[in-house]
Amino acid sequence: MISQVLIHVGLHKTGTTWLQRWMAAHPSIAYRLDSFGGIQRPIDLCRTAMADQPSWYAISDENLTGGRIWPEGYTSPLLRHTGFHQQPTGIPEHRRRVADQLHAMFPQATILITTRGFAGALRSSYSQVIRLGGDQTFEEYLESYSEFISDWLDLNAVIGIYRSGFKNVLILPYVILSEDEARCERLLQEFLDLPPTALPIGRVYPSRTARQLVAYRRFSRNWLKPLIKRLSWHRASTLFLAYAAWIVDRPWCDGLIQFFHAPGRNHPTIKVPTEVLEKFRGKASLLATDPLYAPYMTDYLN
Repeated sequence: MISQVLIHVGLHKTGTTWLQRWMAAHPSIAYRLDSFGGIQRPIDLCRTAMADQPSWYAISDENLTGGRIWPEGYTSPLLRHTGFHQQPTGIPEHRRRVADQLHAMFPQATILITTRGFAGALRSSYSQVIRLGGDQTFEEYLESYSEFISDWLDLNAVIGIYRSGFKNVLILPYVILSEDEARCERLLQEFLDLPPTALPIGRVYPSRTARQLVAYRRFSRNWLKPLIKRLSWHRASTLFLAYAAWIVDRPWCDGLIQFFHAPGRNHPTIKVPTEVLEKFRGKASLLATDPLYAPYMTDYLN
């Protein structure tokens, strides 16, 4: 048996954590977080050479299509908004250079791209920014990060780059996972020619309610923002990450934050303005002829 290389390159907010847990659990896939196929050091090749070889060695990191945001990750737009740096996003150039590097190292690899409809991606990215300490309304977020969002959600650019360099590129809509986990598993197993194996992972990170988004946004504006302005960019980034890890969604404080910063329960669900969505028309046209995407054409403005 000849093992193959699978590289999942993103995008953000398209079920990456679920996919990583699924690959780590699958007996025919060698995967571990922050590694190449479970191999973190060259010496590990020697230690695993005598074991049964897997069908696939897998790499997964959504930042591969995310632009020049490492190591800050989602705190990058937060730091931009707070005034630490205002350079261009660097996403198009970064995306091309990463794809070129991956091709140089693994020219025969199979690429897996997961996508999300534009409206869902915008809402989910906003929720993630709020989780890390964002203090803007949804409308303010769309305006402040318009350049970042426009580059990030250019699906044609992502697909085109990888199709031009790699022979096998698999593209999967996130909505299938959100609607039917078992079907998503079957599709992945068919794509990768793997034997049927039931590995129910379940929901990983539930969406935040409209009330939670309002409460945490106000909490960040009242408490985090005044503190952040007194810190260096490195300490500000660390504080954002610590806040997300130790405060957000913790049962011991979630109720208090909602009670004090978003009293009542009448908080409207976020809706993406039509004029904002129209800016993405044509940025997913390469998916228009993909049968798998036929039921979701409106989500991608095709």
